[in-house]
Amino acid sequence: MHSGEETNNKTVGKHYRPRQGVPFAVTALLVVLALICGGVAGYLGGSRFSSAAKKLAEAEQRIEEYELMFAELYTEQYEDEKAAEEAAEAENNGTAALTGTNVIESEVAEVFVVVEYDGGTIMSDEVAPRYEQALSDHAMAGEEVSAVTGDILNGVLEDMARERIAYIKAQELGFTEYTDQDMKAIDALAQAEYDGTVKFHAGGSTDEAAIASTRQYLADAEGYTLESVRAGIEQDYWQTKLYDYIIADVKVDADDISALYNERLAQQQEAFEADPSAFEAALMNGEIVVYNPAGYRTVKQIFFALDEASAARAAEINAQLETETDETVRAELQAELDALYAPLEEKADQAIAEFEGGEDFDKLIDKYGDEGTLSAGAFSSTGYYISESTTMWPRAFVEAGMALAAPGDVSPAVRSEDGVHVVRYIANVESGAVPLSNVSSRLTTETQSVEKQRAYDDQLQTWMDEANVKYYPERMN
Repeated sequence: MHSGEETNNKTVGKHYRPRQGVPFAVTALLVVLALICGGVAGYLGGSRFSSAAKKLAEAEQRIEEYELMFAELYTEQYEDEKAAEEAAEAENNGTAALTGTNVIESEVAEVFVVVEYDGGTIMSDEVAPRYEQALSDHAMAGEEVSAVTGDILNGVLEDMARERIAYIKAQELGFTEYTDQDMKAIDALAQAEYDGTVKFHAGGSTDEAAIASTRQYLADAEGYTLESVRAGIEQDYWQTKLYDYIIADVKVDADDISALYNERLAQQQEAFEADPSAFEAALMNGEIVVYNPAGYRTVKQIFFALDEASAARAAEINAQLETETDETVRAELQAELDALYAPLEEKADQAIAEFEGGEDFDKLIDKYGDEGTLSAGAFSSTGYYISESTTMWPRAFVEAGMALAAPGDVSPAVRSEDGVHVVRYIANVESGAVPLSNVSSRLTTETQSVEKQRAYDDQLQTWMDEANVKYYPERMN
């Protein structure tokens, strides 16, 4: 048997460390920037259908600038704080010499009860790190923290009380003692999460050297290893057992699904009619879409990507062509640009010839295409959703797709800043409500998830009421 986390006046769930070294706001921002860069790299690694090299290079450059800026800010702050500490120490030494007494270097802050419940309490020194973390998170999200500090504190206290009561109930039910079966489940969860993270940061690559390099980077730079993932899952696995116990008998019926469908339909109709790009973003994010705005069609493409150096040079040439007036220079630039695209256009023409000879377009995507998102992502079966107003994809690609007269038509080779596209018109998207029958399976899954979470929250609230939980946020002032 394996024991879960001890509960006697300890924060249940995640542990937070007091602030040390670099100020938290600086550290947090750099972490966020690093994650953004990692996410961009991971996404673009699987897709060449955007100005990948250019955008990633710009993002990395901005992050380097932020790092330098915050390094300078921190150096200045450190020097100011060090000078203040030295002055305070000199003053204390002088006071001690004058009085002949020992000076206490730092006062121990008073610790007091801020949450109490039948059989236990939560103390201020437990709450402080969580509260500081929450304030920083809200500030990083761009909120005016000073206006909502009370709400943030109340939320922290309620979360900590809920965690504590949940852990007590998990203990009573025997869920904090892990069986061998539990440990095997923890191993499997940890392996799946770790492998998924490595794959994401490796850009979906299956190359063993790339995967090994990614693992080493995550371990060295982030302290992220299979062991660290497993430790986190094991620490909180009692929550999984408690959740499964509470929601075991939760069921949903047709009325529940219809209610969610109608609610989602009203929300999406309003949102997508006001801003069609929200419709495209919802599709990209894999959301359940139950309303289609007018004017959309689906297309697929065979994409031939410029390499990084060629894409950068093509961008430079196009910029020069916008301002160059000398016809001789323009001709030279155009010739160089044509040479960059020529190998891709030759492949594109070959693909078009094979399609016209009867080859399946999807097979040609697999054979020739450099674009990973379409072949492996949310649009693998439907194709891209585009309209005249679409801005999510390169304009040349959109215009080529919208210019096609009828479903089944295929465009000639079309250049964009990213490479060469061969676009096929798949189908018109019927505007209005998507029939419930088309999305009932996915809505059933989502409805079950919502109802299970509601059942879990309701049960925890019942237990908290029974435990007579009381809060004293004013004591944190």
